[in-house]
Amino acid sequence: MHFTTTITALGFVLSAAAVPASQSWIVDPAAATDAPAVPDSGNPVAADANVAAGTTGDANVRNYCDFPVYLYVCGQDPASCTPEYTLAAKTGTYSEVFSTPNNGRSIKMGTTSGEVAKPILQFEYTNTGSGQVAYDLSEVNGNPFGPYGFFLTSNNNACFHEECPAPGTHDVCPWVFTTPTNGQVSDCPIASSIGVTLCG
Repeated sequence: MHFTTTITALGFVLSAAAVPASQSWIVDPAAATDAPAVPDSGNPVAADANVAAGTTGDANVRNYCDFPVYLYVCGQDPASCTPEYTLAAKTGTYSEVFSTPNNGRSIKMGTTSGEVAKPILQFEYTNTGSGQVAYDLSEVNGNPFGPYGFFLTSNNNACFHEECPAPGTHDVCPWVFTTPTNGQVSDCPIASSIGVTLCG
């Protein structure tokens, strides 16, 4: 994904295992940049009235798998990622309010602790600054959840949402990026909730 801001722009809501206070942020340029571009509006970063009014939606992940899922949230400038979150088997969830305009984000999910680069499934989004959020799913760096299937979800039925059943390949799910150019970028009103359900 093409990011244009820092990762420190917003808070997190986490209902899974807490991150130890001693754990530091991960700096990994490859982890933050190996993903397809999600276009943003090109507008300067500015205060977002939707954020200020509390009417901005959220990005979320739900883990229904029989095993833990390990998650990082990465930005590009600076090229850094949060500490690793552990989403408990069957019940783990993660959620964050959409960032301010042009703050691209990549939520990286894997099945192995400590693997921020790959194999990972990436849920990527950018607040365009025009009342929309652009988003996609990427398997550019691997397909760890292909054998189990996953869903791109939204509480807004007008927004693109779809199941990606096993084996989760591009033939089955052509909207998922497996190269930097072969997937689908969608748009949704900024007040919506968009996310990924794993092993649903």
